[in-house]
Amino acid sequence: MDLEAKSREVLARFTEEGHVRQSLEGRKYLTPFVVGLLVECAGKENIFTSGPELEKHSADHSHHLPCLPEAVIYPRSTEMVSEVMKICHRQRVPVTPCGARTGLEGGCIPLGGVSLDLSKMNQVLKLHREELQVHVQAGIKKEMLNDYLEPQGLFFQVDPASNPSLGGMAACGSSGTLCCNYGTMKENVVSLTVVLADGTVISTRRGVRKNSTGYDLTHLCMGQEGTLAVIAELVVKVTPLPKGESSLQVAFRSLQDCSRAVLRLREARLGLSRCELLNRQSVESLNAMSAGKPLEVVPTLFLQVHAISEEAAAQEVASAQGIVAECGGEGFVVATGKEDQKALWDLRRAAYYACQKNRQHMVHYGAKDIRMLSTDVCVPLGNFPRLIEETEQDYAATARATKVPLLCNIFGHAADGNFHCVVLYDHDNVRDREVLEALDRRMWSRCLALGGSVSGEHGCGMGKVPALQAEWGAEAIALMWRLKKCLDEQEILNPGKLLPARGRSPTKTSVHVVELPKLVRRSRKDHFATAGFKPLHTFLQAEPSKEALLA
Repeated sequence: MDLEAKSREVLARFTEEGHVRQSLEGRKYLTPFVVGLLVECAGKENIFTSGPELEKHSADHSHHLPCLPEAVIYPRSTEMVSEVMKICHRQRVPVTPCGARTGLEGGCIPLGGVSLDLSKMNQVLKLHREELQVHVQAGIKKEMLNDYLEPQGLFFQVDPASNPSLGGMAACGSSGTLCCNYGTMKENVVSLTVVLADGTVISTRRGVRKNSTGYDLTHLCMGQEGTLAVIAELVVKVTPLPKGESSLQVAFRSLQDCSRAVLRLREARLGLSRCELLNRQSVESLNAMSAGKPLEVVPTLFLQVHAISEEAAAQEVASAQGIVAECGGEGFVVATGKEDQKALWDLRRAAYYACQKNRQHMVHYGAKDIRMLSTDVCVPLGNFPRLIEETEQDYAATARATKVPLLCNIFGHAADGNFHCVVLYDHDNVRDREVLEALDRRMWSRCLALGGSVSGEHGCGMGKVPALQAEWGAEAIALMWRLKKCLDEQEILNPGKLLPARGRSPTKTSVHVVELPKLVRRSRKDHFATAGFKPLHTFLQAEPSKEALLA
């Protein structure tokens, strides 16, 4: 199926489900008249209505089906964003904001209309050194900002591995490996300049350290994934570069021992900046990719401390080593030099890309359209090992029963209870998709039963829309829709993302064919029966059938 046909299929499905209204002329929202207005506003050099730019903007890094926009516009300023939005608002043209397009839940896949690409808005506007703040345009990428800050002895402390744009990080509420000491994007944004659906430009807060006036508009616009406003500029916190850094790699025999060590490390209040976990399958995938000495295939923890001096950092790592040894840690690798630490953390960052090396395994299985599903969930830290173990067991039991080659790579931010589950699958194989959808649904249900959230940092996009009502409840979703209608009456901003269609049960919004049952707050023991899912232990006592796993 070519890209045009796939786009028509996706648009038809979202229109049928009530996420997207019928366009002005069949599938087209952009008439020649509207295109003329946009060209006059943005300039011919900044707008594309055909060619490879449309194809490039039809997808992100997720596994979701692509969908072509009708135009791609590259604004160069907040004022240009405002003028584009005024035209699209008057003409009721959908607008999907995007930046680096590194999202993993389909959040910037356009459903027709305009793909508003802010990547050319990538300037540092002003450094406020005395306040440890920097004012930037939304399209600047994390590494570009750090290249600017490093010569001045500073760095931006939110650290996703994918090098996204700061506007995208704010829109999704992203975090990264440094979150256990420095927090997520939501803790590090001071204020935003946003453009509303009708083109109105608003600054959400002044740049002072304390502000006790008005509503907290900054946090209203964080995590809204472009559904309430377009983030055009940000003022973010920055931090002096640490004078001392040391890192530690340690192996554990069980996830329980690893989790116990993380809890002890948090209680010790060390200057822990990073605390990352890889499960056995992720270590195995890394070994297959790496030319270096293979790691022992056991749960592995990567730690880093930031301190006021190299000596203090060495002392902190020694203290951490003592704590994890008491919890069963072994096979220690200590890295103190800059190059050694870079090699250690490059290994951790490679975990996501190492999963792609499993492609040969899928080709041997006969897969034709190999895609990678990457999802994240977050639970209270005490439930972290339980959720990982139950997810691993569910994948293993399902693979045995269905003969689908499922390799469950899990890695994540152990100090926050947030992990990523990455799996390759054959998108052309309907049975494989059904098996994976059921696995994903069960993981969501387990996560919610343990008091967690179905996304810790990726956002909802189009992939997790079906789970939102199960997590938040109908009343909260209704309130979110009231906010949406207040700020975007025409519903033109990023349609089909984040919020379930009003008055409709969530259905096929992506690869997921998911209708989560209403989750009732009960004890963990009876939650699965209450929610309509068979308890996990029934799968593990005997080889389950495919029908049982898809029930």
